[in-house]
Amino acid sequence: MQLAESLSNLIEHAGKSAVGKVLPSEAACVQHFHVSRPTVRQAMHHLTRSGLVVRQKGRGTFVAPRLRHEMTHGFEGEMKAAKRSVQLRLLDWQRVRAPETVRCALQLEAHEDVWHLRRLRKVDGIPVGLEERYFPDALGKRISSHYAESEPMLVLLKKATGEHSAQLHAEVTSGLADTELARVLGTKAGVPVLVKNLTYLFHGKPLAYGCTTFLSQYYQFRFSVNLPI
Repeated sequence: MQLAESLSNLIEHAGKSAVGKVLPSEAACVQHFHVSRPTVRQAMHHLTRSGLVVRQKGRGTFVAPRLRHEMTHGFEGEMKAAKRSVQLRLLDWQRVRAPETVRCALQLEAHEDVWHLRRLRKVDGIPVGLEERYFPDALGKRISSHYAESEPMLVLLKKATGEHSAQLHAEVTSGLADTELARVLGTKAGVPVLVKNLTYLFHGKPLAYGCTTFLSQYYQFRFSVNLPI
């Protein structure tokens, strides 16, 4: 715990400049701190569980990003303002039969198709979450594969609808990563995740639905509201 605290203090003191930097190897830590290898491993395990570092097989241990997201702002825009680099990797963009939950959320008829968007989201090169969105067929046809691959969600909606504002219904739940999600995010099955279920409405009509699943060790969300007293 003393070693973990020392490393944690160094990371916190370095601030944003430490994000993405590789930590010394176990052997280097053993030599520098004059402790045993099992002690170093336990300290690194503690830092990993606390979300300060991420261990990548074959590459080493890196300082993890800490994502503080104001829910009233777009994620990519807020990360850019914080001088963080966001990368999107397209995993799926195709027309599919609407699953029942999606059909109900978008108020579609049973025979209607939707467009399915699935993207891996990275911050500073580290996988932090998985996007999954559904669009009605008419709206999805207006979104090119190029935009689906590269543009943030709010930009996609603006280009497809011509609207400059939307109403958002959000629900955040907790869960555990299954085998497929763990594979995509490069982590272990069973790690905690946060799921943001989102419905975008224009003039009261739902025109996009889906969720973003984040590894909870990286992600913090916040929002401000006025409450009657």
